[in-house]
Amino acid sequence: MVMLSLWQVSDESTCYFMEKFYWHYVKNRQTKTRPLQFAMQAVKARKEYAHPYYWAPFVVMGDWR
Repeated sequence: MVMLSLWQVSDESTCYFMEKFYWHYVKNRQTKTRPLQFAMQAVKARKEYAHPYYWAPFVVMGDWR
């Protein structure tokens, strides 16, 4: 599995996104798509990162389970 960005994004928002992704992935041991969704929602909920530029470019490729 590879997570990648479809366009260049800011380091700060990506760091926050990855923290949320791995926290949900490790804690809940779900498929990779659920933590991806939770991370997108967490980033989107922050006022400074509400624009899709910050949370929409991330996709999971390969074994998504």
